[in-house]
Amino acid sequence: MPFALRLIAFSSLLICLSVGLSSYLVYRSSTAELTETLGRELLAVAQSSAALVDADLVDLIHRDANGDIAFREEFQLLREQLDRIRVANGLPDRGSPLYIMRPAHDFETSGLLEFVVMPDPDETGRYFVGNLYPAEPHNRLAQAGVASASPLYEDEEGVWISGAAPLYDSAGRRIGQIQVDREVGYFLDAARRDALRILKGALLSIAAGALLSMVFARGLVRPIDRIAAGLRRLGEGELGHRVQIRRNDEIGDLARGVNGMAANLESARKAHETASRALVTSGRLAAVGQLAAGVAHEINNPLTYVRTNLALMLDGWADLAKRLRSGEPLDGQTAWLVEGEEMLGESLEGVDRALQIVRDIKGLAHTGDGDRGARELVDLNDLLDGVLRVASAQLGTGIEVERRYGLIPLVAAGGQELKQVFLNLVMNANQAMGLSGRLIVSTESRHDAVVVHVEDDGPGIDESVLGRIFDPFFTTKPVGEGTGLGLSISYEIVRRHEGEIRVESEPGRGSRFSVLLPVASRADDSGA
Repeated sequence: MPFALRLIAFSSLLICLSVGLSSYLVYRSSTAELTETLGRELLAVAQSSAALVDADLVDLIHRDANGDIAFREEFQLLREQLDRIRVANGLPDRGSPLYIMRPAHDFETSGLLEFVVMPDPDETGRYFVGNLYPAEPHNRLAQAGVASASPLYEDEEGVWISGAAPLYDSAGRRIGQIQVDREVGYFLDAARRDALRILKGALLSIAAGALLSMVFARGLVRPIDRIAAGLRRLGEGELGHRVQIRRNDEIGDLARGVNGMAANLESARKAHETASRALVTSGRLAAVGQLAAGVAHEINNPLTYVRTNLALMLDGWADLAKRLRSGEPLDGQTAWLVEGEEMLGESLEGVDRALQIVRDIKGLAHTGDGDRGARELVDLNDLLDGVLRVASAQLGTGIEVERRYGLIPLVAAGGQELKQVFLNLVMNANQAMGLSGRLIVSTESRHDAVVVHVEDDGPGIDESVLGRIFDPFFTTKPVGEGTGLGLSISYEIVRRHEGEIRVESEPGRGSRFSVLLPVASRADDSGA
């Protein structure tokens, strides 16, 4: 579920809970207010009624041994008084909302009250004279001389609230109490209906608001999702991608900002690629410059003996031509002709060697077409042979070169760039070893990669600088002997080939650089 929809759902749930709690609190508040208001009214009725009742008659009324009401005329008089009070105060005429009670003879221990007068009889026509009733807290207060109202209470007939006031006879003695009851179920039902009405209205409003919010959220979330998808594509390297949103609000401003950022990143990447290509080319030409003196020596050697052989052959051919012109016999010239054939063969070998050196140098210095995506299928074993031929002029006479080539598949790569990488590693190893040492160049196939190792037995690299050797312009060589770009350029070239370059070194035991390159896929094979 989108974040906006989750937010709407969560907010709606919180609002529903808040409305429900508010409705409950409103209901409780209404109930409390109702209880307080009715309690005051009933208390006022009880107090005013107590003053109107002839309390001297209360002690007379009781049931005789036969269960009949004694002093019936007095009982009827009190009933009539209570009935008039009920009508005057607008009390309901159902049940007995107004009645007189007095303490039972064992009230102090039992806490029971005895009914004296109730206006209406029960279903059997019997009046509740003499019936016992447990005193509630407000009854006890009335018996103590304090008019009091009860909280809400419930019985089988409904929910009630009562008010009680003490009764005093003409002598001022407290002989009982008068109680007024009011059934409040109707009022509570009305309060519940009001609370439910508020709750239903609020829930309907929330539902409508949530629906409108979802519609609005969809219109808001979709362009944001589109912007997020565009940012993901930019993060994956698709800097030419643009977010297609045309709005004149904050979302539109955000989309235009993302597109502007993408354009700036694309320009920066192109500038970086241009600078990187220039740096790689400069590094390659710098390597050629470092090899120039040795290469000149390598080319000079075969050319020297080629010239010597040609000079000797020129002298021999001049003598042969003289003999042929003068008609002299050619005795002794056969051996010279055989020797001349050998000198020609040696001369051709020298010329071929010079041509190969020139080809290797030309291949190393070649800058390519500038398309970093262009790849060719490369046999790294052959490529390493060419690198070692070029580097041989610089390798000291005491450097032993050992080739340990394995059976490896082809890789899809830029040959000239990889030559630069491996030449840099070989030259670094040569400089580390000095005049003598052992250089091991090996290859192996490992899963979906080809690994090239360039290992020397030089002094190694100190652990404190091992993590910085691929940083641009970092070098451990003396000032003027290194730019600090060789390994950083090599690292960048290998990274562009989706490969990895690693180094293992221990002071005093040499260094080992490993280059891992992915094997050419079938698509690369078919493309080649």
